[in-house]
Amino acid sequence: MKLLLQTSDQSIELKAFLQSQNIECEFAKNTEAASEKLSLYQYDCVVLEIASAESITFQLLKSCAEENKSEGLIALSSNSTLENKVTILNAGADDFLQIPFQFEELLARIRAVIRRKRFDTRTKLYLGNLVVDLLQNTAFSWDKDLNLTKKEYELLLFLIANKTRTLTKTTLSEYLWGDEADNMDSYNLLFTHIKNLRKKLHQSKTELEIKNVYGVGYQIIEL
Repeated sequence: MKLLLQTSDQSIELKAFLQSQNIECEFAKNTEAASEKLSLYQYDCVVLEIASAESITFQLLKSCAEENKSEGLIALSSNSTLENKVTILNAGADDFLQIPFQFEELLARIRAVIRRKRFDTRTKLYLGNLVVDLLQNTAFSWDKDLNLTKKEYELLLFLIANKTRTLTKTTLSEYLWGDEADNMDSYNLLFTHIKNLRKKLHQSKTELEIKNVYGVGYQIIEL
């Protein structure tokens, strides 16, 4: 799962905590940087710290909601008055969390918003005979753990979340590596992850295939 955070707490501890929970975290130093990243890359969830209803970040929140972006939107604010919560939620936020916050609560809200936006509130995904446990960050076929690496798991989830679409190599690379994808000379690393994921899906006898749509990209299909 991939997260964009625009908040005053951009600590190493917060990023390390989220990454330990299989959430790839990118920080935006300000609202302008967050807006630019949102225009270039795809995320599962966006967390924005909002000072007031007149702030630039509040306008970014409204813009994301009005454009019907697929990312879940969580608003952070030190102002926990009912009026402020209602204003922010009515503007399009999927959830609200008061500052200061505990890392564990932020994690729980991120996961809940992603489940609602991407997977219809489910904690487990079923595709063919594959079961993905979103709370445990694991994937099984016939009770056999696929033993996916972090990147393989992220790739699998992104393909499932977009199973009705064919995803380009660029889209997949930008999702998996964010800004770093711009500095890659080739798609060889992406191809390696796809090859390894395909192998594990085949060895575990899942009824799934990562289809290569020639000249377009990749799509996961049920067999």
